[in-house]
Amino acid sequence: MVLPDGRAFDAQLVGRDPLTDLALLKIDGQNLPTVPLGDSSQLDIGQWVVAIGNALALEGGPTVTAGVVSALGRDIQEPGPRPGVPGPTLYDLIQTDAAINPGNSGGPLVNLQGEVIGVNTLGSAQAQNIGFANAIDSVKPIIEQLRRNGRVVRGYLGIGGDTVTPSVAAALGLSRDQGVVVTQVAQGSPAAQAGLQQGDVIVGLNDMPVQSLKDLQRALTNRFKPGETVQVKIVRGGNEQTLPLTLGDRPTP
Repeated sequence: MVLPDGRAFDAQLVGRDPLTDLALLKIDGQNLPTVPLGDSSQLDIGQWVVAIGNALALEGGPTVTAGVVSALGRDIQEPGPRPGVPGPTLYDLIQTDAAINPGNSGGPLVNLQGEVIGVNTLGSAQAQNIGFANAIDSVKPIIEQLRRNGRVVRGYLGIGGDTVTPSVAAALGLSRDQGVVVTQVAQGSPAAQAGLQQGDVIVGLNDMPVQSLKDLQRALTNRFKPGETVQVKIVRGGNEQTLPLTLGDRPTP
């Protein structure tokens, strides 16, 4: 790793999380520069931001691009390792029209107060002036887990699911337009052992309502841990019921 002042260090990989496209690196040195982390919950659409990164790996070091926050809370599926294989879905992203090019990934998205409010992750290949960054409020707990464990420990249900929107509810004949519809159940998974079935709609975990797949993923990362038994509230055939489920440990891709 080379700093802007020309000093070079061997970086140690502390941990990585492919599901959020984040990694934590450690370097040992003296008088290392730091930058404050901001609060992405305070962002407003239209606010000016600057993206920093080594775009296209051009000689001369990092470059900056400027733009505004275009949207908040975006969910985007990353490209997969090969055609036809989808990558992980990234949640709660900041959308910006500051150019995000190859080489910007991992660089900071900074507000005009010099605070990091996001970590650049990808640009759109289908449209101009659309790039995305992980919101720093979502990054902070991931980094803490990587620091403690070297990986992110997530509760595991063993299902595939989609957010229930009005159009999804109409297409599937569901009685409500919020929650997560179960599209598949992995054989032998915690969900299968608890009796979850394809077509069930998950609407709550314990006392927490589940309105979207984002809610479910966030709860399994930040609130519930492997080995914990949770009460999964579902709607099946128009009737609400509760199934006890002991969470597994989600394997790292």
